[in-house]
Amino acid sequence: MTIVSNSSNIGKLLLDKKIITLAQAEAVMQFQREHNLRFGEAAIQLGYLTEQDVQQALANQYNYAVLQKGKSKLSENLVQAYQPSSEFAESVRTLRSQLMLRWLSEGKKNIAIVGLSESATTLVANLAIAFAQSNEKTLLVDANLREPRLHQLMGMQNKVGLVEVLASRADLATAVQVVEGVPSLHILSAGAVLPNAQEIIASRFTSEFMNQLQGGYDAVLYDLAPAALFDDAYLIAAKVRGVVIAVERDRAFTAQVLECIERCKAIDVEVVGTVLIE
Repeated sequence: MTIVSNSSNIGKLLLDKKIITLAQAEAVMQFQREHNLRFGEAAIQLGYLTEQDVQQALANQYNYAVLQKGKSKLSENLVQAYQPSSEFAESVRTLRSQLMLRWLSEGKKNIAIVGLSESATTLVANLAIAFAQSNEKTLLVDANLREPRLHQLMGMQNKVGLVEVLASRADLATAVQVVEGVPSLHILSAGAVLPNAQEIIASRFTSEFMNQLQGGYDAVLYDLAPAALFDDAYLIAAKVRGVVIAVERDRAFTAQVLECIERCKAIDVEVVGTVLIE
């Protein structure tokens, strides 16, 4: 006898993974019919599932990367991975859609997020996850060679990364890492922190190298050093050609933002948009 019908694929998936029992599934379906609810909603109301259980089941059903807190190495600041139905995640998806329409749809793959503070790193990491969740094969490059943080957010090592590839100490295939639980997302961490970061970027971050990075990816996102503190951001922005400026509420002065925009224009870098970080 079929307990979970084809109209409740999520229920079958939950059964297959032994998240609910057969008796619970029957009770949920009965409650579902009586109250005209979705299977997941009914299971939550009966106390058999949490909202996170339902989100995870839906993610599995539609091949959509969603992680569970406490079961992943990724930082809980990566809300896009843990709470994709949250207001914050929706705002990140809106940014992703705008970039796809206004930039990537023109055949461009590279985009850099430049912030006036370190908070831009968390934004670009969430944005990269959003791209990967839409089945875009995404490469996230930590080009902040001063104080790299992306590997920490992703729960990864930073022994081999961008610096080693630029210095010909490692090849790209060896340096790039796949994010656990988000299979469409790949990370190139910064690598060794060196005092001559500007010289390395200026001399070795060439158009040829960027073309190598783009190979095989639908989108390549760059995290840059804070523009208010280091000139490295502009050296890489000049190669990427398009940036989103991330401004943290109550911490950035209008003059700093305008200076960042003017400096981008001066090196022929298009400011694709400005994002306010709450």
